[in-house]
Amino acid sequence: MLAEILKTYPLHNIGINIILTHLSFSVEKLAFTGTVSSKFQLLPPGLSLVLRSGANTWSFRSVSNEDRLVFEGDIPTKDLSRDVSLTILFNNIQCLWMEMRLDLKPLDDVAQWSSYFSGCKKLLPDLNLGRLAKRISASAEVVYAVKPSGRYDSFCEYVKRPDFVVGMARLRRYGRFPAIIAEEDGFVLASRLVSAWNILMIQDAGQRLFVFQGVTSCDAVFIPGLNTLIIVCHISQKQILSCLRQLSHTPEFFQHDKPGSFLGYLVGHSRPYHCNYDSLLALQHIREEGELLSDDPLFSKSDEAFVDLGSGLGLAQEHQIQCKSELNQMTEAQNGYLLKVGFWFWCNQKPVIRSFELASIVDSSLRDCATFNSCLASSGALEFMEECQPLLWVGITGQKRCWLEQVEGTADILNTLYQYYPKLGVVFDGWTPPLTSSDYHRMEARKDNEVIQAIIKKLSFRKNGRFGILAGLPLLEKIRVGMSVDLFMANYTTGSINVARICRKPGVGHMSRRMAEHKSQHIHYRTREIDPQLVKDQGDLQTLAGYIDYSLPWQAIYNQLVEILAELNVEPSRPVDALPMPIDI
Repeated sequence: MLAEILKTYPLHNIGINIILTHLSFSVEKLAFTGTVSSKFQLLPPGLSLVLRSGANTWSFRSVSNEDRLVFEGDIPTKDLSRDVSLTILFNNIQCLWMEMRLDLKPLDDVAQWSSYFSGCKKLLPDLNLGRLAKRISASAEVVYAVKPSGRYDSFCEYVKRPDFVVGMARLRRYGRFPAIIAEEDGFVLASRLVSAWNILMIQDAGQRLFVFQGVTSCDAVFIPGLNTLIIVCHISQKQILSCLRQLSHTPEFFQHDKPGSFLGYLVGHSRPYHCNYDSLLALQHIREEGELLSDDPLFSKSDEAFVDLGSGLGLAQEHQIQCKSELNQMTEAQNGYLLKVGFWFWCNQKPVIRSFELASIVDSSLRDCATFNSCLASSGALEFMEECQPLLWVGITGQKRCWLEQVEGTADILNTLYQYYPKLGVVFDGWTPPLTSSDYHRMEARKDNEVIQAIIKKLSFRKNGRFGILAGLPLLEKIRVGMSVDLFMANYTTGSINVARICRKPGVGHMSRRMAEHKSQHIHYRTREIDPQLVKDQGDLQTLAGYIDYSLPWQAIYNQLVEILAELNVEPSRPVDALPMPIDI
């Protein structure tokens, strides 16, 4: 960085001379020392120096150093503008002494980026995060909250606890956010929705930093001024940098430097699992702690709301569902911010007991809402299925982590059951869209429906059987149907959340062996599991557990269903025996 002296002016008219003995200019500060000589006997503090830059002014009194007077001073670079003037004040006479210009171009781009967010707001007039993304990625220190070390230990421990969302909610009254760098809580400057995340810009201990809220109220923190990235959960470094690139298209976002006003809570997630396990439970948590007031607005992105929060959870306020651009326009127009609500249900593979209590309350509210607000029930369509005995829920997966034999296997199960239970009714579940559906959700529902139709074509009783299809129906309708079924068979993970967790029905859950290692992510009350020894995973060790398809004999599911039916006292038309497993397993 350079400080160029444009011009100096003689001070003979006031009888003094000043020699600039030291001048340095860095990212942090401008520092100088000047020695005064005079034909008069000068005593401090009669002589002073005034430095002006932009709208700011600083005054420095002279001090004695041996037999001379000396000016010394330093000013934070963040407070300086490009042009600087130094004026001498003596006996109420002001004389311009020096003019300088600060040149910031020699700064390395990454150094400019860091300095800008450390408070040097004039250092980066043309922000280009897209160009800097890879360099920032390569140089940033990455801290993982699951294994913290160093100065962020306290924050990393706090952010993993369910109470973090309550602390964040409590601070909304003051426009603040839980402390990350220092002990004092930071100020929220603004928020913006980018991709799948709500990004907060926060002023914390002299640093402007970014909090990424997606699944939880803090998935990650990026501190540009310290070149540090704290990753908590559910987000990758690549996704963070992608968000920064997108933010670079709206550079005005970075110019916010005053605390914003709290405009409301943002609730939900595009995946039903995270919506039900992380967001709704967190909302219930802050509600029970008295931090959800009747005048606290509730918002959801249009692709993240699976249930109307007002009626679904019995809340006083209206649930406002808007698209991303509308929410961003609102925060910009009102100089405010939204807080995303969510906590990490599956932190360290140990959901806390409190999470199960919150889930029980939320699920009870959803069942009550489904009881009184179901269009299926009010139309009488459900009565036709409720006459069946038994009424079986069959979960279909047309996307990822599929049971590979689900078409043939499901048909074999249903055909065999029908031989013993001629009043069998079947409801097929599949894709669950948000309240505001789209072509994407309709396409995914059609994929599941294609699988369902392929199964029905293989059923021997398809012409005189009773079938219902839930793929593509709203969450509350599925819950209402789930309350009427006797038992289920479905994927153990998200595919059974409505019937197994919310409706607490007995059934059989199947999944890959790798996914079985993570089964504590899900709440089940009366679910039987398939012996992992009967399951064969597809794919390699590099495949994420959530994307592994698997193979298993249909007889294993069938035998479990028969045992459940016996416990439910659903009488078969003739004695039922367990089926042997295939020899080639």
